Amino acid sequence: MGLLADTFIAPSIDAAMLEVDTNAAQFKAEFHRDIQSWSLDRREQAFLSGIADRRISGRALLSNAKVHRAAQSALIDAMADLWLREPERQRVWVTMAWDAGVSWERQPDVDLVSLKAITNRHLGRAGLEGFGVVETDVWKNIAGEEGRRLVSHVHFLGASAIGGHLKVREIEANMCSRRALSNSLGARSVVIKNVGPTVDDLTRIGRYMLKRPAFAKNPVPRADGGGFRLQDVAHARGSVSRLIELFSHCEVGNVIFSIGAGRTIAEKVRQAVRQEIAPRGSATPAPTHEEIQAHWARIRQSCGKGDFRPCRVITRADQRGRWLRY
Repeated sequence: MGLLADTFIAPSIDAAMLEVDTNAAQFKAEFHRDIQSWSLDRREQAFLSGIADRRISGRALLSNAKVHRAAQSALIDAMADLWLREPERQRVWVTMAWDAGVSWERQPDVDLVSLKAITNRHLGRAGLEGFGVVETDVWKNIAGEEGRRLVSHVHFLGASAIGGHLKVREIEANMCSRRALSNSLGARSVVIKNVGPTVDDLTRIGRYMLKRPAFAKNPVPRADGGGFRLQDVAHARGSVSRLIELFSHCEVGNVIFSIGAGRTIAEKVRQAVRQEIAPRGSATPAPTHEEIQAHWARIRQSCGKGDFRPCRVITRADQRGRWLRY
């Protein structure tokens, strides 16, 4: 096992983490480009530094670079462990993008509870178990629309819950036919592909899941009229700071989920994040949800775009808090 790890596993993990750090550095640079012209007092400067860059404790904010790196490093390690345990098992890569995940950059509206519940239901009906992530991107403008779309979608690494061979094309066609997973742009709402057999195939997926959205998506109409293909392009100024605002309303646990045996992966990620946000001398307590709302309201008023509205993000904690208030 030691020789196998030295020869295949460690180099694969190192290569994936190099890409993680490159991607995160670009995302950070885009964020600081966005805010460099903002007029901020020391209080708001400290707030932005805390939610984005500094070590924090108490809450695993998705916007924070150190929290994000801990989560993604653990995920890549978990993927390597998965390959070691069952190197020849059939696995599938599922992408789900349907209308429920679409809102607007000017007024984000992301219901993470609903998106994960719908995904769990449909993947469970398809006989799949595994680990998934809700990912959010900003799109470039589509002709005729008044603003940029903010699109939340799901990536899932799955396997058969009952053993046996998965008929990928049949499962994909069946899921795409479900009215609850409609895609009004004409694209397939569900795309399923077999995962390659090497450890690199899995660590690459670990890198892709939870990755920083360092690029915007440019939807280009397909020549055959079959929806759009998405190209990576540079973000418009202000889009990355908007994503940081959105992510500051989420914790890592809000965007990951598991079905069946995928709990092992999810727990490894959660444990790494718990260690990262444990109280320590160099850590600053993370702001509360109410503090984050108040800070961003002041920042949008003095520095942001006039047509940007508050982010609406629904999580389990948000639902519990709302129930307690009423």
